[in-house]
Amino acid sequence: MAIVGANGAGKSTLLRCLVRLLRPAAGRVLLDGLDLAGLPSRALARRMAYVPQETHLAFPYTALQVVLMGRLPHLPRFGFEGPEDLHTVRTAMELTETLDLAGRAVGELSTGERQRVLLARALAQGPEVLCLDEPTAHLDLRRRVAIYELLDRLRWEGGMTVVEVSHDLNLAAQRADRMAVLHRGRVATSGRPAEVVTAAMLREVFGVEALVTRPEGGAGPVVVPLQVTPGLEETSGPACR
Repeated sequence: MAIVGANGAGKSTLLRCLVRLLRPAAGRVLLDGLDLAGLPSRALARRMAYVPQETHLAFPYTALQVVLMGRLPHLPRFGFEGPEDLHTVRTAMELTETLDLAGRAVGELSTGERQRVLLARALAQGPEVLCLDEPTAHLDLRRRVAIYELLDRLRWEGGMTVVEVSHDLNLAAQRADRMAVLHRGRVATSGRPAEVVTAAMLREVFGVEALVTRPEGGAGPVVVPLQVTPGLEETSGPACR
């Protein structure tokens, strides 16, 4: 599921509500019918993982130490990582191409490298649901494609559910099974990318005139922005409540 929308529409706020970093003013967040508000923190962390846009660490942890943090929900109180935990961490770092960064301080890494380390930490949790806030924002084109290929493997081979906030409408439309478009703090439309990504939606939600093409071979729609919609003001509104 890709969550898209203009700046200020409430995308990151919604994602934080999904992982219980924020408490909704109304309504509930359910995971397999269970209200997240009643789940113990460790139980929630074993089932859901979250990758923010950026994390500022107060101490000079190495990349390996950061990824090892992903195993904390699975360890007994005052326990230490065992061989299975170390294997899980190594696999997560291999999948995200961060194993060569293991001994380096996270503060010395580029923004894109840190983002991949945070993704490895989330994968080390072994979650059923992975929530990502702009997972490819700081990555070059090759790394972006590699991350989406990895997410595809996690979904189709591992059965993981992936929810992402994305500003890259085209990449999201190519990869997501479903999209939800937020506008002024509410869901304007949701469904398959081919149903959601239309010239009318782009005009109303993003305030742009755009050409939407449908490539052959079953790929999702491709958006070619043409111009700002004449006469429309900034489309963003208050965040979700």
